[in-house]
Amino acid sequence: MDVVLISFAAVAIPFILGFGFGVLAGYSYLIAFVIGASLSLTSEATKAIALIERKVLKTKLGEIMLVAGTLDNIFELLFLSLLLVFVSADTTSGLIMLPIEIIAFVLFIFAAIKLIPRFFNKINLESDDDYFTLTILIGISMALVSTALEIGPIVGALIAGLILQKSLHHEKAEKKVEKNMKLLTFGLIIPFFYLQIGLNIDLAGFFKYPEMILIIFILGLIGKMAGSLIVKPFTKLKFNQLTLIGWGMNSRGVIELVIIEIARQKIPNFPMEIYTAIVFMSILTTLIFPFALDYYLKKYPGIMVS
Repeated sequence: MDVVLISFAAVAIPFILGFGFGVLAGYSYLIAFVIGASLSLTSEATKAIALIERKVLKTKLGEIMLVAGTLDNIFELLFLSLLLVFVSADTTSGLIMLPIEIIAFVLFIFAAIKLIPRFFNKINLESDDDYFTLTILIGISMALVSTALEIGPIVGALIAGLILQKSLHHEKAEKKVEKNMKLLTFGLIIPFFYLQIGLNIDLAGFFKYPEMILIIFILGLIGKMAGSLIVKPFTKLKFNQLTLIGWGMNSRGVIELVIIEIARQKIPNFPMEIYTAIVFMSILTTLIFPFALDYYLKKYPGIMVS
């Protein structure tokens, strides 16, 4: 229950702050939605790296942070789906068909969750190439289905990842898939994705939009921290533990960058000050967590397990 409350509050409060700021600042509701969504999300991957390096991933607090970040996948899918709908559904008929398309995609997901694990158990995969090929085929298939239903390939790819996690019950299979996907993502996809972000960001924007960067940074930081601390009356976790979780929930650097890149490409005249501010916010809040973690581990030696 602690994890669910933290995950929900750490998404809801930053979203409200970001959306409210966007509206008050005079931006459209769509841009305000992008701001709120970007502030709301966290990344279990960037948290996990810091936790693994300090050998505290398999602790009580480490698992809470990681599971809360994993639950965030639901909100990632929701925000990405809504954004893709908002930027593409320009007709009444498109909006009417949307619920039908989402229901169809959900039914497809449930069928895949049931059938794919059985498929893995039936076939005999021995080589790394077999696992790699099957993993890619599942990812592409889910992306194609979600694209056909106008929900977007990114959503399908995220769902494929979740299904693969459920499908692979054997440690040997998990390691093979993880090895191949790391080679693909870290060797090809991630470098080009961040290169794309870097090419479109105005580095001089740090000096051109300092007020906007500061506001977005503060809203993102405070939102995640408040979302973690607000659950104190409903949990047995200590205040310093919730504070450390708040720093962990501030670790970003993945899906919010996907959201603003989609917004930049799909929303006409998307404001560069918002794009720049969110990129800097993602970088800064992600870099803070390892330092905060070191500080709390030193000051409170038993904080991760007590």
